[in-house]
Amino acid sequence: MKQVIFFLALMYSFTLGAQDREERREVAVIAGLNSNDAWEIGASFTYYLCNYIGATIEINALKLYSGNSYGGKVSGNRHLVWAIQPEEANIAKFLLCPAIRLRSPSLWLDKDRCVGLTLNMEPGLYLEMPVNDRIVVDYKQEEYPYLVMESKTVLGKNTNWVFWNMRSFINLKIDYISISAGYMVSNFDIYNGRRYASIEETELNKLLPSRKLMHSGFVAVGYHF
Repeated sequence: MKQVIFFLALMYSFTLGAQDREERREVAVIAGLNSNDAWEIGASFTYYLCNYIGATIEINALKLYSGNSYGGKVSGNRHLVWAIQPEEANIAKFLLCPAIRLRSPSLWLDKDRCVGLTLNMEPGLYLEMPVNDRIVVDYKQEEYPYLVMESKTVLGKNTNWVFWNMRSFINLKIDYISISAGYMVSNFDIYNGRRYASIEETELNKLLPSRKLMHSGFVAVGYHF
């Protein structure tokens, strides 16, 4: 029994020593494009609990770059129409993204120069901010579509603000700097905050793209310390 305890204590001390030589923290900036026709940028901080497991927190911003106008008739006034313009249709969101990072052992390309390659998986969550969209609606005469008669703000109706996501990426680490490229899939819906809003008895869900999984490609640059 004493030999077993001594062996475990020795292994534990070696593990601590190995971790002390590793950089336990990483900050990174991330940029990508996703299947919602949106760009995304983010900044993250990761703390490695050991060589292969880390906890990550990220702030992510998404914005549609190809939103389209949509609108409809005003009941009771056949000459009046309502419209949501492209600048209002180009939805922007902030996401808080906690995740667990799972990192493979390094494939050393040049151990003397600390050049290594790892595979990474990151199961996590998207926490949407703000939850409900504030939508500016313009009212116009149908004959004069460029003349806004009146504008009003409609608040979206939302029941879900937590979404899952899964990332996988390759990380090339060169000394204290790392470069990553990867793929992400999520059930996040960028239209979620306005789907169930109604304007002039028309539910926007009928006018918006159908709900589907979001796919994203991204690159990141990190610093380890």
